[in-house]
Amino acid sequence: MPNPAFVFINPVVTIGGTPPGGTDVTCELSKAELTPAITMKDAGSLCGPAELPGDIKWTLDLEGFQTYETTALLMFLFEHRREQQPFTLVCKDEAVSATNPRWSGTVVCVPGQVGGTQSEVAVFQASLPLVGEPTHASTLTMEAPLSEPEPVA
Repeated sequence: MPNPAFVFINPVVTIGGTPPGGTDVTCELSKAELTPAITMKDAGSLCGPAELPGDIKWTLDLEGFQTYETTALLMFLFEHRREQQPFTLVCKDEAVSATNPRWSGTVVCVPGQVGGTQSEVAVFQASLPLVGEPTHASTLTMEAPLSEPEPVA
């Protein structure tokens, strides 16, 4: 049986814009992760303790490099703070498939940190709350391309 391990390599992350578009922010990031926060509920009885999952709230956790151009992700998050924006995440640069789905949804923009440590690369972190839950698709449709088509010469 082959090893089923999945390596997060050459991902594609877009944020903002009108779906299916958005701006590719992959090269400004060192981490992009959909993270569930699960609230456990006590469901114990006289027969013994038990817990069941309750609310599940998702965040899109980003770590990236600070840059201050008007098109930079850090500046986009600051300029659009508290606004809802669409996002997509594909974990590998391969074609979207059942084993490499495209994750998408809507996040609320929150700004990342500004500043840093002397003589170090300036980085930021931001945990963007999702509106609802993420969805995944195992195929691309004509209405939802992964990226803009190349111009024809």
